Amino acid sequence: MVLAAERSHCTSARGDGSEGRIDGALGDRDRNRSVGAVLNMTMKLAEALKVIQSALPDSPRLEVALLCGFTPLHLETFFRAHLCKLFPERSPNVLTGLYGDLIGNLQRAAGVSTAVVVIEWPDLDPRLGLRRLGGWEPSQLQDILGEVSRSCDLLQSSVAAVARNTPLVVCFPTLPLVPVSFSPLARASEFTLELRSRVASLSAALSQVPGVRIADPQRLDALSLSRRLDVNSDLSAGFPYTLPHASALAEVLAGLVLNPQPKKGLITDLDDTLWRGILGEVGVRRQQERPVVGGRGVCRQRSHPARE
Repeated sequence: MVLAAERSHCTSARGDGSEGRIDGALGDRDRNRSVGAVLNMTMKLAEALKVIQSALPDSPRLEVALLCGFTPLHLETFFRAHLCKLFPERSPNVLTGLYGDLIGNLQRAAGVSTAVVVIEWPDLDPRLGLRRLGGWEPSQLQDILGEVSRSCDLLQSSVAAVARNTPLVVCFPTLPLVPVSFSPLARASEFTLELRSRVASLSAALSQVPGVRIADPQRLDALSLSRRLDVNSDLSAGFPYTLPHASALAEVLAGLVLNPQPKKGLITDLDDTLWRGILGEVGVRRQQERPVVGGRGVCRQRSHPARE
């Protein structure tokens, strides 16, 4: 009897565990489906190259500067492709700067329709990147915060100066922080919170500068659900992004370069009647009908009294 009870208890325990594993597997499967759906929405590199090659070379040029401290590489390709899709009547030309000199690239930006500034953590302090490590000892954390504050002040003054003559799009760090703090992974350290607070203050200050547009991180989060940092690419080529993240980021940035042309549409009621004016503004007597395109061609209907 005791053995039977223990056997029954073990069977029940295994059943509960399997149900938990099944629920977890279903949750992971749903998440993978959502990530896959987003990846299918983002532009692939081969598609971006085809879009660029199909652009009309004789169209009016659209000069845009892509300014960053890393090697733009595939971000430049995706960015130009998204510009071609957004502005098919223009021929985008993307200008880039020097590696590791974000401030200098920003100060040299001139003669472009818009300049896009992409800021990552190493631009605020090289010790926050993987290519130029200066040590992550606890004694250096305050020095890193001091250097980040100086970089933020310099960026704020440089962006405000350039924005007087050139419209700017500014994107703040999109990559995860390097493990510079010594707290557990699930716990936010004082260092990282202070670091993000200073970047958020800079973002809020620049959002009030005329001619500056800030890329919305929430929009980017909706498009870039997969891994963002490519360590091998960063160390070997100086390009820190995975291809899906580069495509999503380029889409967000391209949408802020120029105001897209407004879309036009005709709004009719359900009986295929097209009114000239708004009933509340011109009244019933002044409503006149116009020809509308129905399922069988152009037709003209008799006006009928408006129904409330």
